[in-house]
Amino acid sequence: MNHEAPWVVVIPGGQWLERLVRCLSPLYRVAVVNPFETETTVIADKWIKSDILNVDDYIQEVIGLNPAFVVTDQCDVAIEPLAKINRALGHPAHDEAVINIFRDKFEMYRSACNLGLPMPESRIAKTPAEIDATVVQNIVPSS
Repeated sequence: MNHEAPWVVVIPGGQWLERLVRCLSPLYRVAVVNPFETETTVIADKWIKSDILNVDDYIQEVIGLNPAFVVTDQCDVAIEPLAKINRALGHPAHDEAVINIFRDKFEMYRSACNLGLPMPESRIAKTPAEIDATVVQNIVPSS
């Protein structure tokens, strides 16, 4: 660990963020927030044992690190805690209207379509049979 490198905070610290932590590690000291041990919490320089939604439980620890930035790869669950942390640090943060769009995947999809962004076709499956039919239709080539 480079004791001179600036801190960054990654939320959450789940296993799917291992590659991000490995990419950041040569340049920064990396702290992750996650209540459970994962591959990512093991390789991070600091593990903050907390649920990312309980910002009040760990915000003082994050502020004490004085991180250069806080980052996530998630747009639904983590976007609100990320904004709260960034506001507490005096960093730029999404406003509530943006958070409300991205917290709801349907609203996020609809907003992207309204902006003209290319989006894959999507629909709600109401039964397991509809899910199976959609998977077969989209994965198995027709003969």
